[in-house]
This record gives sequence, C-alpha cells and structure tokens, in this order.
Amino acid sequence: MSGKYNGVQARISSIIPEATYVHCKSHCLNLAVVHSCKDNSVRNVMTVVQEIGFAFDYSAKRLQAFFDELSSDAATKENMEKRTKLRTLCETWWTSRADALYTFKTAFPVVVHSLERLQNLGDDKAGQHLASLMRFQFVIALVVSEHVLQSTVHLPIFLQGAECDLLEAVKECKTVVEMLRSERNDDNTYLMDIGLSLEDFKREVERWRARCRILPRDKVPTTLCQTLDIVNPHCIRLLIQYCVFS
Repeated sequence: MSGKYNGVQARISSIIPEATYVHCKSHCLNLAVVHSCKDNSVRNVMTVVQEIGFAFDYSAKRLQAFFDELSSDAATKENMEKRTKLRTLCETWWTSRADALYTFKTAFPVVVHSLERLQNLGDDKAGQHLASLMRFQFVIALVVSEHVLQSTVHLPIFLQGAECDLLEAVKECKTVVEMLRSERNDDNTYLMDIGLSLEDFKREVERWRARCRILPRDKVPTTLCQTLDIVNPHCIRLLIQYCVFS
C-alpha cells in the first residue's frame, strides 16, 4: 500500500501528482492500541482471556460445562445477548478485541463456576486458569481494558468511511480522548450512574466487614463468587468503578 515505487501511493501519484499520501488513520489507531496494551497488566489480561477462550473452545467437556452453567444463570445469559460461548481475540485488529473482552467480563461468573466445577472433577488446567482469574489486579485490568476499547470500537468504521476527511478524523479522535479524560477525572459521573453515594458505599463496606468478622472461619468467603453472595452488588460495582476511574 505505502511502497513509494510499486505501492498504491506510487500508482496514484503517477496519475495525480498533486495527491498527498497520508497514513491510514484507522491503522494508526490500531498501532496505538497495540502499543498501549504493552502494559504488563493489560497484556496479562489479553493472555489469560485468550488461553481460557481456547481452553473452552477446543474441549467438548469444558464447553459443555460452560453451557450448563450459562443455562442455569438467567441474568448472565440475558446480558450475553445471544452469545453462547467465549470469543477468542483477533490477532491483528485490536480494537475488535472489545467484543471478546465484553463477552468475557459479562460471562465472568459463569466462567468461574465452570472452572470450579471442572477443577472438582480433576481438571488441573482448570484450576490454573481459575487462579489466574481470582486476582484483584486481573479483574480491574479487565474492566479498564474493556471499557477503553469499547470507546474506540466505532472509530475504525468512521475513519475508513468514504466521506471522512483528515479534519473530521482528528475531530472524532479528540472527542473520544476528551470523553475518556472526562470519565477518568469525574468520580461523580459513575456514582450517579449507579445510584449509590460514597456514604452508602462506606456503609456497605463496614457492613460487609462486620458480617465477615462474625462468620465461622470455614464460612469466610475465599472466592469472588462467595464474596458476591455477601456484598451488595451495587457496592461491588462502585468498588470496581472507584478503583478504575479514581
């Protein structure tokens, strides 16, 4: 495409000498996303999501376990929007990974329950995958990566539009950047969005701590799913958003 002797730009220049060559902005966006995802925490998320996606995709036993857990979880099944399995990551077009990360994040409880079930059946690999998921750093990095990539999904389509010019491309990119910057700097946006004040959040945390203190040792939650049974779901959502955007 960009070859100055035999590429498309050379052929167009030979016909229209006044034509100015510029790099494909959609491709530049993809390169920027690739560079941004070199952060260790984000790279770890991509690796884990891909490995678990392959683990379920290429094993009938694991895939059946996922189907069974998904069928018994009506809320997750509805949020999956007719998706019936995890999606693997595209190797080249990184902005398209947003859909795979969204599917994984939405199906997270189902994935955890499936892996726990497989681990109990003697699947050692499932236990290793489960250990990778049940870390706070992984959960936060997953939420951040999915949110940011979702914000860029429409850009490649816009940038490749036949009527899009350079000025419009810059304007649209600046809009996305400003939106992300605004979300990062404004905690109230997320507090109001989920309908829970900071005072409510603090009360929920104290209630959770108090309840855990009176629980027998064998009843104290040790997994994410057990914790979600105790903590108010709104509190969990606020906790994640507070950690991500503060």
